[in-house]
Amino acid sequence: MIALNKIDLLDAAEAAAVIADLRERYPTATVAGYSAKTGEGLDRLVSLWLGAEPAGRGLDIDYDRYANAEAALAWLNLSLDVTAAEGFDPDTWARALLEHLSETTAGNGWMIGHVKVSLESAGDLSKVSVTAGGAEPTVDAVAGRTLTEAQARLNARVACEPAELDAAVVEAVKAVSAATGTSAVQSAGVPSSKPGYPRPTYRIPAAAG
Repeated sequence: MIALNKIDLLDAAEAAAVIADLRERYPTATVAGYSAKTGEGLDRLVSLWLGAEPAGRGLDIDYDRYANAEAALAWLNLSLDVTAAEGFDPDTWARALLEHLSETTAGNGWMIGHVKVSLESAGDLSKVSVTAGGAEPTVDAVAGRTLTEAQARLNARVACEPAELDAAVVEAVKAVSAATGTSAVQSAGVPSSKPGYPRPTYRIPAAAG
């Protein structure tokens, strides 16, 4: 099964062309397009999963190609405690952070896999994401009220060196904190890294014919 997400970013002709290309290149696979954002195609995808027959052959994976692709991305998972004695707008904070990072990636020519930030406090959630350098952030959830404290979680996959991503995030947090009158202190996470070469401990073989 090949599931093609984010078809909402393509027009109908583009989506059809990509799906047709995948079907030609992988004739033994079932290809389904869908959008996690809009829900388009999800019902069909779930139906295919639930009704799919077991694979008749093992999956051949080019681990060199896979490792090279992953090594192009710096990975970052970070948590921050954001506070402001007189309150702050978490929706504005999240959007401003990703606008800053989007501009930085575009200026440096870095490709974004994804950058997501969420702020949560007592059940209120603000969530924003961006998937291309220079693009406007997409608002996924709105808290809709002023908070005095919240936990921010940042998840990023960007095609640059880890130290470059760390520096860009530090600068963005600093700029947004100054603009919004907030304090942001790291509470969890480690510096950005790049994944190592995949060496699976176990492989599940295809069922005997």
